[in-house]
Amino acid sequence: MDTSAQFGYTGKVIAWLLAKVRIMQTVTVEESQARLPELLEQVRQGKEILIVENNIPVAKLTAATRPGYGCLKGRMVLADDFDAPLDEFADYLP
Repeated sequence: MDTSAQFGYTGKVIAWLLAKVRIMQTVTVEESQARLPELLEQVRQGKEILIVENNIPVAKLTAATRPGYGCLKGRMVLADDFDAPLDEFADYLP
């Protein structure tokens, strides 16, 4: 399919780049649906996979990063009375 008719000059340039410069593996949307377990295994090994539709990039499959200890430092604030007894539990307190 000629992407230049649908996306103009930009689509033609993107299609050319995908054909000439293979930085990461490229699969179509249909391929990604059919081969998802295999692609996920490649991602676990550190590879990135570009998913294209009509030679236009639509998504990039990469490994998820897990937040580390202290990732919310400075983003959360606890009230000064955070550990004070709640009024609703007054009947249950000694």
